[in-house]
Amino acid sequence: MSYTEVSYQSDNLKVSFGGPCIYYSSEFDETADWCDHSARTTSETDHFISKWGSSCLFRHHKDDCPYDPQDLHFYNLSNPSIIGSSGVLCNGSQRTYNTAYIASGWSYDWNVSGSLNQVSGDGTPNYTFSGTSSIGYGTIFLTVTSPSGLTASAQKSIGVNMPYYEDLSLSLYTSGGTPVSYMCPNTTYHIYLTNNDGSCSLSNYSWSVPSEWTIFYTWQNMISINTNSSPGARIEVNANTCCGINANVFIGYLGSGYCGGSYALSLSPNPTNGEVTLAIEPTSADVVFDENAEWEVEIFDQMQVLKEQKTKLKGKVDKTVEVVPPISVQVVPGISVEVVPLYSSI
Repeated sequence: MSYTEVSYQSDNLKVSFGGPCIYYSSEFDETADWCDHSARTTSETDHFISKWGSSCLFRHHKDDCPYDPQDLHFYNLSNPSIIGSSGVLCNGSQRTYNTAYIASGWSYDWNVSGSLNQVSGDGTPNYTFSGTSSIGYGTIFLTVTSPSGLTASAQKSIGVNMPYYEDLSLSLYTSGGTPVSYMCPNTTYHIYLTNNDGSCSLSNYSWSVPSEWTIFYTWQNMISINTNSSPGARIEVNANTCCGINANVFIGYLGSGYCGGSYALSLSPNPTNGEVTLAIEPTSADVVFDENAEWEVEIFDQMQVLKEQKTKLKGKVDKTVEVVPPISVQVVPGISVEVVPLYSSI
C-alpha cells in the first residue's frame, strides 16, 4: 500500500512519530533511541490510536506515549489503482478490472453507474461488469478500507457503445487550412470531429448545423460551411460506431469572437521623388470608414528623420508632395501607427 503525506491533521489519517524515544530506549539496542512509530488520528485533534511494544491498543493524547511528538508527519492513504482497458465497451460485452491494493484484511467496495451493469466480484480485488444497450458512458467506482479503518477511493469512466465524450472534440480551420479558435461572419470554415479513442473508429458521419449556414460538402469526419451572418452555433454529429450502431456521438458548440477589421494604406506612385497620393481603404465590407475621423501622416527618411507631418486630415485621400524615397509612413484614423519602409509598392 502507499501513502501520501499531507500538511493537515484530520480524522482517520496515519501519523508517524519521527522524533527520538523519550522513555523507550535500551543500552543493548542502539536503534531504540530513535523511534519510528505510527498511529492513527481520530476526530479529536491530537488524540491518536496506537500501541507500543506488547501493550494493548490505546486511544491517547499525542504527549501520552513513549514517543516524542516533536516531529509528527501525517499521511493519507493514496487512491487505489483501477487496472483494466479504457476502451469502448459494447452492449453485452464483459470486462474485469482489478486493483493493486491486495492485502489480508482489506475490504473492497465496487459500484458502477451509467450504461453499465455489475456482474460479479464486489468485495474482492477483481470486479466484472458489462455494457448495456444504452449509448453514452459508464463509471466504475472503488473504495478500499484498511484493517485500521483508513479509506481511499478511485473511479474510472469509459465509453459504452461509442467513444467516451472526452475523447471527441471539434477542430476549426479556415478554408486555407489555418487553425482558429472562433468563427467570424461570412467566412468559410472546415470543421473536423476529432476522435482520440484508438479503440473505436467512427464512420458515416452526418452533421446538424444551423440552417443559416451554407453547407458546401462533407468528407469523412469534416464538413465545409460558410457562416453567412450567423457565426458560432451548436453542432451535433451522428456516426456509425465500432459497436455496429448509429448514434449521436457528439454535441458541442463553436463560438464567435471579435472579427473586427482594419484599414489598408495605398500609396501611388510608390516609390516617388515627387508627389504621392495616400488612400485609406477598409479591409472588409464590415469595416465602415468614418469620413469625419481625423488622421495624421508622418514621413521619415532612412535615418528616421521626420521629413513631413500633416495632422487633422479627414477623408480617405490626401496628396503629399516633395517626398524623397525611401520613406516610412504612419497613418491610421485617430492614432499614428508605423506601416512599412517604402522600398516597393504596397
